[in-house]
Amino acid sequence: MKKGTKKYLRAIKGDCTHLKVETYYNIGGMNYFSGNAEKRGLYISVSPVSRSEHEGGLWSESYKGFSGTKQLVKEMARFNQKVLDNFKDEVTEKRLIEHVCRTQGIELEEKV
Repeated sequence: MKKGTKKYLRAIKGDCTHLKVETYYNIGGMNYFSGNAEKRGLYISVSPVSRSEHEGGLWSESYKGFSGTKQLVKEMARFNQKVLDNFKDEVTEKRLIEHVCRTQGIELEEKV
């Protein structure tokens, strides 16, 4: 998994403190947790997480397995950092955020 963009949305209701929204590149292949073959390309992932700040400005993050979702948004034959840095798909991102909020009983501080 190549690094992409990551942002946190504060939750005011539900079993988490934030929703983590990531856009990243995945080389694809077999996912042994789900049992599915994944395609190579850019993905958007939304996961409920609990974050806490520690001394020195450090953060810790925990999550409950299989409580989030992800979706392939652009197939790519090989990694391109410029494409990853400039990629935006606000429609898919909003739909995934709404799905996770609805299925996990989460309410966000600000509407998406």
